[in-house]
Amino acid sequence: MKKDIDKVLKLSENELKTALPPLMERVKKFGVENLMKAMPDLVSRLVNNLKSIDVGKFVAEAPEASVAFMDVLWEGIGILVEKDAETKGKVVNAGEIKLNFEATDSPLKGNIKLSGGKISGGLALLDAPDLKVSSDTKTLIALLTGDVDPVRGYMSGQYKMEGSLAVGIKLAPVMQSLPKLFKA
Repeated sequence: MKKDIDKVLKLSENELKTALPPLMERVKKFGVENLMKAMPDLVSRLVNNLKSIDVGKFVAEAPEASVAFMDVLWEGIGILVEKDAETKGKVVNAGEIKLNFEATDSPLKGNIKLSGGKISGGLALLDAPDLKVSSDTKTLIALLTGDVDPVRGYMSGQYKMEGSLAVGIKLAPVMQSLPKLFKA
């Protein structure tokens, strides 16, 4: 499985469209946590892959591959959060939060959910979110991967947020702590 992941993550965006869904299904069957034991850098590699492609175009042209990729990525992020006491504490302290995000220049949309001290996410919109974040695709990916600080990004107008600023302030420490988990 490790060799297959290495091979697929080196493919072009075009090749990823067909190779990614079956590989992600195999990863789910094997178990993301089991794979992370064999490949501690799995989430880091997935995040770096996300940064290296044109996400908006990929989501538009390969929605099934995008969903499969994000499902595995968010499961991996959830596992990393559970294992990191500092980040886990920030998730618990933030409480229950539902956030939707939507790109203004592509079909990219999705969610982040904090519930019961756990974090999850995906490419579907949640009903009745506490916050809605919108920006161009590149900025959203940078925000989700830690290349844009959530507080500075909001203050400088890099993205727009609808909803309670107090909820955004509670979520910010979680978003600021995730990138350290992506470092392998």
